[in-house]
Amino acid sequence: MQFDISFDVANGPAAADWVVAQMSSLVALKPLALVIKVFLQQRELNEVYTGGIGSYALLTMIIAHLFLHPSRHTNPAQKVDDNLGVLLLDFLELYGRKLNNELVGVSTQEGGRFFLKKPRGLFNAERPFLFAIEDPQDPNNDIARSSYNSPRVRSAFDYAYQTIMAAQAPTVQGGSLLETMVRLDEVLCNRPCPSPPLILSTGDREAGELEEGEAAATPKSDAAKRRQLRKKERKKEKKKAKGSEKG
Repeated sequence: MQFDISFDVANGPAAADWVVAQMSSLVALKPLALVIKVFLQQRELNEVYTGGIGSYALLTMIIAHLFLHPSRHTNPAQKVDDNLGVLLLDFLELYGRKLNNELVGVSTQEGGRFFLKKPRGLFNAERPFLFAIEDPQDPNNDIARSSYNSPRVRSAFDYAYQTIMAAQAPTVQGGSLLETMVRLDEVLCNRPCPSPPLILSTGDREAGELEEGEAAATPKSDAAKRRQLRKKERKKEKKKAKGSEKG
């Protein structure tokens, strides 16, 4: 399991809570983040220490994109939150082609906005090509300032956008356009599918009246199975103890 450890950062828990809140309110955030994170990981552009875009910066970029998406402003009644293909393409176009990241930065404040880097003191004359992503918890903190491979990230987004737009049909039989940007490597192929939520079929009875082991529509997790086995074993032990007392 990979995880990050931050030192001398007071707003870490607040940032985590903020991300969780955005996950709950923005339906498209999680699937977009998963696809784009894998896309960057396969190109070794997902770690800050190698100049890539870290998870927090990437999430902030996606959230700003969703906040600023034209569908939210031209016709709010027809938001494309459920059209992940459109949102993904528009993300790739924004950060791969349209955004002039030498002059402009991105913020999630005030419902999402762009800002000029120089007046904010976020312009790096030695590295003018860097993305400038405002920390939602600290407006003075640029969480992309160490992503020195920003040109490669931008080029990767641009290439993915052009490749998908140029494709008129799936590249292989049974494939999808998404495979043009995310390859099915060994890691993805061997990763177990997440268990779907447990759905109980109650029939004519109210929820909570089902007997043990009845009407489970999906397989239980290993932990749940172990708990159920221990519960059955305890029941058997109690029955044996009662039988010995009677004898």
